[in-house]
Amino acid sequence: MSDEAKAPKSRINAGCGVHTVDDPLWENCDKFPAVAGVRQVDFEQTPWPWADNSIDAILFNHSLEHMGQQPAVFLAMMQEIYRVCRHDARILVNAPHPRHDEFIGDPTHVRIVTADMFVLFSKKANQAFRDQNGANSCFAFQLGVDFEVVKNELVLDDRFKYLQDDPSWTRVALTQNNVIKETRLEIRVVKDAQ
Repeated sequence: MSDEAKAPKSRINAGCGVHTVDDPLWENCDKFPAVAGVRQVDFEQTPWPWADNSIDAILFNHSLEHMGQQPAVFLAMMQEIYRVCRHDARILVNAPHPRHDEFIGDPTHVRIVTADMFVLFSKKANQAFRDQNGANSCFAFQLGVDFEVVKNELVLDDRFKYLQDDPSWTRVALTQNNVIKETRLEIRVVKDAQ
């Protein structure tokens, strides 16, 4: 057995369904495992079965929007993400855009996922909210977590790809549904270096 095969898995594919990652460093997990080799984990139940500071990456590929309908459950999930991740770990989130029919039409979508939501879990942003007497929720301070949005990519629906070279396409997206199909986020976990 190679050293790589013996090494503990340090990346989680959370709520993978049948979309597994074929890499020995990734652990495919789902509440209802549909394929062989997927570990049964309910991410809405805490604590999660990983040690503190043991994870380098978590992927939520069209799964986070299905989790945490109750705010207390979602906030506990954010604390668990922070607990199990190492400093500088990456959280990768792909989710349908909340103004797209693929989000609106699925009754199991219980959570809108945006970069603005994750900003509420940033200590730097929370401090700015406080300094400006803002009314924003300061979840980073309240929950003892710290996340930084590294990338926020908005993917146009194929019907609107012709707009991609037009710098004003975001104005169209603000006034019409179905322009943006997907949000792709990369979030960095910020901790004191371990």
